[in-house]
Amino acid sequence: MTRPGEHVSLRTKLLWVAAFYFASGFPFGVATELLPVYYRQRGVSLTDIGLLSVIAIPWTFKFLWAPLVDRVGTYKRWLLGVQIGLATAMLALLIADPARAMPMLWVVLLAMATLSATQDIVVDAYTIRLLDTREYGAANGVRITAYRVAMLVAGGLLLAAAGRLGWPTIFVIAAGTMLILTAISFTIPSSDMPRAAAAGGLRDLVDPLRELLTLPAAGAVLLFVLTFKLG
Repeated sequence: MTRPGEHVSLRTKLLWVAAFYFASGFPFGVATELLPVYYRQRGVSLTDIGLLSVIAIPWTFKFLWAPLVDRVGTYKRWLLGVQIGLATAMLALLIADPARAMPMLWVVLLAMATLSATQDIVVDAYTIRLLDTREYGAANGVRITAYRVAMLVAGGLLLAAAGRLGWPTIFVIAAGTMLILTAISFTIPSSDMPRAAAAGGLRDLVDPLRELLTLPAAGAVLLFVLTFKLG
């Protein structure tokens, strides 16, 4: 059994990490930075825009289905599947006009958020297996930079281009970006490292949570993480 990156150079690993975390930050930037401006231009009220912020729920509770991702299929297949799904969801924004089809928009946005949160799970799990411990420092700087650049591209560059190109073209560009990232994901090796044994039902979720909650001040930390953005 080998690590997926055992015979891969550090430079190649870092390029993959950059692509992974750009792919993670891009849909988040689309959902939280780009689309609110689109909603407002399409006449959606500020109240409704505020309500649409509940689509962030999957990112908060993604740990609930993380054990499923860890036990079903392979990380590479999960990554390819969710990235193709994200590209499809971004194309679906072309017909989910908030001025005429608000229920459809809700469905598309929740699908996008759930797929993006699942991608985050896969990317984190695969990256840990791809890298050697001594490579974590360099990779950490790359992943943070790539994530932030992706948010700037989605919430800045695409937003600036929307006035010139129009929203339909922007959504096509966003979907095309995800497909390019999907093509990059095809090049990564699959991991044949030992993964968790057969699913253990609720224990897959309960046991890690119990271990986490036994850490000093864990309750206060979790409360802060879950509530600090309420304002």
